[in-house]
Amino acid sequence: MFLFPIIGFAMMMTFMYLMFGRRGHGSPWQESGGRQSESRDSETALDIPARRYARGEITQKEFEQMKESLSNV
Repeated sequence: MFLFPIIGFAMMMTFMYLMFGRRGHGSPWQESGGRQSESRDSETALDIPARRYARGEITQKEFEQMKESLSNV
């Protein structure tokens, strides 16, 4: 009977550590942020239409037009 409060306290302390005790590391369910945020910052203007073309959102003709207009800038 006295074990339940001890187990509950231990679970609460583990939860608090995961939420607040990992200074600078973030929560375990968050992305690392390093590589993904850097890749978004270094994305070129041509990467966006290329990704849209790869997903099938635009046609090849539209992609070529965008690519040509971006190379003229």
